[in-house]
Amino acid sequence: NIFSRYNLYYIQGIDGHDIGTMERAFKYAVNAPTSVIIHVTTTKGKGYKYSEKDENGEWHGVEPFDVETGKPIKPNNPNEISWSALYAKYMEKNMEIDGKMVIVNPATTIGSAIEPFFSKYKDRCFDVGIAEEHAAVFSSGIAAGGYHPYFSVYSTFLQRSYDEISHDVARMNLNVTIMIDRVGLPGGDGETHEGIFDVAYLSSMPNMAIAMAKDMAEAKQLFDFSTTYDKPLAIRYPKGKTLIMEDSNLPKLKLGEWKVENKGNSGISIISYGPVVNDLIAKYKGYTLVNAIFNNPIDLEVLKSLTNDKAIVIYDIYGTEEGFASIVLKALNDLEYKGKIKIVAVPNVFIKQGCVQNQLKELKIDLDSFDKCLKELDK
Repeated sequence: NIFSRYNLYYIQGIDGHDIGTMERAFKYAVNAPTSVIIHVTTTKGKGYKYSEKDENGEWHGVEPFDVETGKPIKPNNPNEISWSALYAKYMEKNMEIDGKMVIVNPATTIGSAIEPFFSKYKDRCFDVGIAEEHAAVFSSGIAAGGYHPYFSVYSTFLQRSYDEISHDVARMNLNVTIMIDRVGLPGGDGETHEGIFDVAYLSSMPNMAIAMAKDMAEAKQLFDFSTTYDKPLAIRYPKGKTLIMEDSNLPKLKLGEWKVENKGNSGISIISYGPVVNDLIAKYKGYTLVNAIFNNPIDLEVLKSLTNDKAIVIYDIYGTEEGFASIVLKALNDLEYKGKIKIVAVPNVFIKQGCVQNQLKELKIDLDSFDKCLKELDK
């Protein structure tokens, strides 16, 4: 066999559900004089009929469910939509009217809710398998050919294609829109699925714009912006849901634009972005609150308007402190800001599996910790 040519001993036909057979194969491998390949055959989800019959991957990762029915325990809220489904809705709608729009995805079509319209637009939807590097280069070629590719990918897997995004997308300044799903803390998915590093490395690339919406209305604004923007753009969104809102005629976004949500008189400004801004708006009426929709480039005019404040707090629960917070910090230093600067952001660590609220608390970036930080500055 092919393995013996490389001096590898090949053990095949091992039933992965037979513990005794598995143990014997492992014991042999431990004592073998050469490296060993053990070919194990299993049935995914064996012993649970719903999982065994799953051919599309719905049972790859699940929420708590009723064992008897296989249905989720927590019913869907009809007033909410997942961020993935929301952007999928915008992509599908735009594909209907824009024959130049193409979707590229590396084997996460179900998780990103785009699988339903892959059969509808077979000639413009490509699942390239677990090959993020190829997905980025493929998107570059599509853009160079006069089309507008949307590269849909989880944040944690995007880092595999760093080199290709830098060389083949950013360097060539092509109109590739990267739809970055699952940004922020990993929750139950653990260390392998952290979505916290992308801003830090993407913002190091010339020509790369990065943005994230706080709600459905802003998501629509941002997606509409993407349809006419002719340079590299990354749209970030978390796992989870957002409130369904009626379509509103909001003005078109401009590149790098921020929004001042509250204008307070405390002398302290908060700069943040993403869905957590909704919590900040509700909680901190007396503070100036800036919604930094664009992580890069940033809105220097809004930043200049804050330079008379006694303190500026940069709050980022969706990325490490080397990302957005560092970009704003550098800009404030360039503006020779004299007040206090406080960064409350995800530390540069690998985060253990757990619920997001516990992870926020352990990292001291939850709203209670943030509240203590503000009170210290407000003394």
